Amino acid sequence: MSDASDDRAKTAADLVKKRVADLDAVLALATGADASASPALIGLKRLAALSAPTQQRVDEVVAELRAAAADTADSADEALSVVEQRNDLLDAALRLHSETGKIECPVCTTGTLDDAWAEHSRAQLAEESQKLAAYKHSRRRLDRAQRAAVELGNEITDATAVEGVDLPSLSEYQKSVAVAREQPSSSSGVADHLATTIPAVIESAEALRTEANEAAAQREDTWAPIAGRLAAWATLESAAREADEAVKNVDTAKKWIASHAKQLRDQRLAPIAEQARDIWAELRQESNVDIGAINLVGHNTSRRVVMTGSVDGVESEALSVMSQGELHALALALFIPRATTPNSPFRFIVLDDPIQAMDPAKIDGFIKVLSALAKTRQVIVFSHDDRLATAIRQLAVDARLVEVMREPGSNISVSETQNQAIRYFNDVRALVLDENVPEDVKRRVAPGLFRLALESAAQQVFYAKQHRAGESRLATEERWSAVHKTRNKIALAVHQDSERDLSQWLGFRTERFPTLHIANAGTHNGSDRPITWELVNDLKKMVDGILAE
Repeated sequence: MSDASDDRAKTAADLVKKRVADLDAVLALATGADASASPALIGLKRLAALSAPTQQRVDEVVAELRAAAADTADSADEALSVVEQRNDLLDAALRLHSETGKIECPVCTTGTLDDAWAEHSRAQLAEESQKLAAYKHSRRRLDRAQRAAVELGNEITDATAVEGVDLPSLSEYQKSVAVAREQPSSSSGVADHLATTIPAVIESAEALRTEANEAAAQREDTWAPIAGRLAAWATLESAAREADEAVKNVDTAKKWIASHAKQLRDQRLAPIAEQARDIWAELRQESNVDIGAINLVGHNTSRRVVMTGSVDGVESEALSVMSQGELHALALALFIPRATTPNSPFRFIVLDDPIQAMDPAKIDGFIKVLSALAKTRQVIVFSHDDRLATAIRQLAVDARLVEVMREPGSNISVSETQNQAIRYFNDVRALVLDENVPEDVKRRVAPGLFRLALESAAQQVFYAKQHRAGESRLATEERWSAVHKTRNKIALAVHQDSERDLSQWLGFRTERFPTLHIANAGTHNGSDRPITWELVNDLKKMVDGILAE
């Protein structure tokens, strides 16, 4: 724990090293109640919540500042003063005219303050007042834009380094902030400055927040298991302190366990051995070798497995008389229970080429074992042996079959595995579509592929029905091998009787009689007509019809 980079781990190590640990402090550290326990995490969370203006906000402030500055001339202050003085003078003259009527101008003594002058002056005064109001409005707008620019800068938060944590974006953010805060004095200069410097602040702030979040998450991920163990230890330690008297019996219990180690070990091994025997019963099939007790003997690194067995009911050293396939099946029978114990944290099992040297009957038993396992966990099997995929289809097992191929350039492709009947159909299709193959060759070769596709589909369906009916693999193979004609094999798949009349089934679809004719008559003498694309499609329909039985 002391080697962990989190400062809380170092604090925890110091706490638990004490002769009498402060359990309240340990629990506060483990549960997070002591918020000050990790300054680094606090600093990271502060950086993760770093505030910065948005680009939209920057664009709005810059646009408004530029517009306000353009609306206010550099000589506006002087013009404003002249306008105000003139307005005051005209306003006073108008009041004088209103009180005295028509009189000579008291300022120039050459003009006359009559009604015409008053009307003209009022219009002029109204116009000047309007201009004055517009100027004051533009000044207020500029003041607001300048205040918004200041507020925009205030939205930028300082960021400080976190001790012990490397954040590459921190220095970039600090530099961009420093540049952004060096604002010029003129409004137009401020707008240009904001437009060119704040985006860098926004970008570096986002990068810094991301790095801080990731660093904080990593620390929490690292700390979480430590905190869990620490809390568990504190709980156990607290219980132990409350039961100090019971601690005195630990040595006695340890000695008792040592003296009964073999018995306890056998008890732990018993359910695994029982399950291994059950699995072996499925895998052995026609094997005359049975296994008995399975025990562990020896100590430490010298331990080994001792297994008794019998051959044809006579006790014997089972391993010495087992074939390679039986030894392989036995290894699986021993491995699977150990890999699937209830306290195992893994809810999956992966097997690589598990059917080596197994005969078909043992493969059937193996698939049955895997089907039972697949009800409670994921089962993944890698195999180069096509017999496994064939047996899975023949036994109608609910499994997904995929092919993993390494292509040129070490590119890996994964595709659904096709059953053998579909593969034969694809071979026929490729043959017919190949313009380089002479027509007479197609007529001689295609019928044989027709027959292989039909018989492969029929075999798959027949084996699946036999398995569901509880028939053994040996009996199924004997029945299948006894039938030689394609028509009879299809009857065996459809009706479970090779001698059953197949005419009704063949007549149900128009393509079936012609397709069977090509498979039968054409196999020996070649097809009496061209193998067209329509005939290939008819083959596909008939194969699908058989597989659907």
